[in-house]
Amino acid sequence: MVGPDSTADITSSLETVLNLCEAKTATTLAIPAIGTGRGGFAPKESIKAIFTALEKHLKEPNSSCLRSITVVAFEQKTFDAFRDHFKAWNKPASGKMPENQVKIGSVRIEVKKGDITNETVRGIVNTTNRDMSLRGGVSGAIFKAAGASVEQECQKHGALQNDVAAVTSGGNLHCDFIIHMVGPHSAAETRSRVRNVLERCEEKQITTVSFPAVGTGGGGVQGEDAIGAMLQGFKDHLSQNVSTVIKLIYIVIDRDNVLQEFQKGLKTWIANTQESEADEYDENDDDGDDELEDYSSTEESSSSDEGADASGNAAFDDLLKMCRYRCSKHA
Repeated sequence: MVGPDSTADITSSLETVLNLCEAKTATTLAIPAIGTGRGGFAPKESIKAIFTALEKHLKEPNSSCLRSITVVAFEQKTFDAFRDHFKAWNKPASGKMPENQVKIGSVRIEVKKGDITNETVRGIVNTTNRDMSLRGGVSGAIFKAAGASVEQECQKHGALQNDVAAVTSGGNLHCDFIIHMVGPHSAAETRSRVRNVLERCEEKQITTVSFPAVGTGGGGVQGEDAIGAMLQGFKDHLSQNVSTVIKLIYIVIDRDNVLQEFQKGLKTWIANTQESEADEYDENDDDGDDELEDYSSTEESSSSDEGADASGNAAFDDLLKMCRYRCSKHA
């Protein structure tokens, strides 16, 4: 690209580069500190113009091929300015999320008390047995509320595989789909099977989904272990699907004792994750290399609409949904 004469040139030239990357199906891109050399632009002006191009391009409705974008700064003062811009842009708008919520990437997860059969979402998860004939507990309540048509769909489907979820219509429920999974009997099975459910959500374009307390009850998994396994399964999936269609995940629990265990487990999981990420950040900072992760557990919800992006900084969340950004220094 030709060296820029203005910050507008930086933005337009980078847009051209990004479009070329899409045409060539490039998945990674390294960008220099455009304009900060002979162009004479201040680092703050350069990075702002770069981000303007990235935001405009990555917020287009079409999916991007790009999965990693690295901005490379050779001079220390330029690197420092770029790093500060990244940190400021990624700063939450205000406070922390409520204690019963967490964000993984752009997806908000909320633990709440309620009757899952009353949920108004795109998909409801049913934990059942392999032939989907379980009529007790939460599964029985779901089948009863959904009606005979869903039972008929299950009979036509046949037996479930342990790691394959089946999708039927929502019947009489206030949802479009029911995702049926074999109930797990361990934390490891819980982690694997909720991940498989999210894969089916991607296939069916299910943007909002409600889970029961997977693994508890007949599964015998303790509440704190179950919520930890569920969250880890969600993270496993979302870390591999940065352009996920999923916006909101509910975990709906009708028993007070289980709800308390899940709330306690959620706090523990958040604390452990934050500690792990802080250690990783310190290691990166020691190496002179800062990275903005696509996981955040501290942003506050700014919308009560189901399926809405609850981030305090929606524009940056949209960017994180598409790509990770890195600011690297090379001596």
